[in-house]
Amino acid sequence: GKFIKNLKKFICSFLVAIALVGVFQVSASAGTAKDYPDATITWYAESGKFTINSGSLIVRNFPGYNEATVATYVAGEYFYYDRIYTFVDTNHHFTHRYASYVTSSNVRRYIPFQSIDAKGVVTKYANYTVE
Repeated sequence: GKFIKNLKKFICSFLVAIALVGVFQVSASAGTAKDYPDATITWYAESGKFTINSGSLIVRNFPGYNEATVATYVAGEYFYYDRIYTFVDTNHHFTHRYASYVTSSNVRRYIPFQSIDAKGVVTKYANYTVE
């Protein structure tokens, strides 16, 4: 009854806590470390302009797939970027790529624009042009 129910809750909580413990590998300049134990996040400098032709791209405060959406770019809108971040999840065998820029209020933003699965298949998150 109640004892078994509480025991199940405790075990689930314990397993979640264990799952969240891990080594987060991130380059020193990639920002604040988050709980992505099976991920490696790297970046390189690249400048350009993304223009959304159709669909939309979301904006996040950190390059991780569980991060909250803080804004959205829709068809006809554009943004300039100065870095490309690569989020590699070695446990789930996928890669996400993010364009990134610093806002006028000095906050770095991350826009996921494509994923690459274990077979190398690239999926674009919107129809966009990069210049």
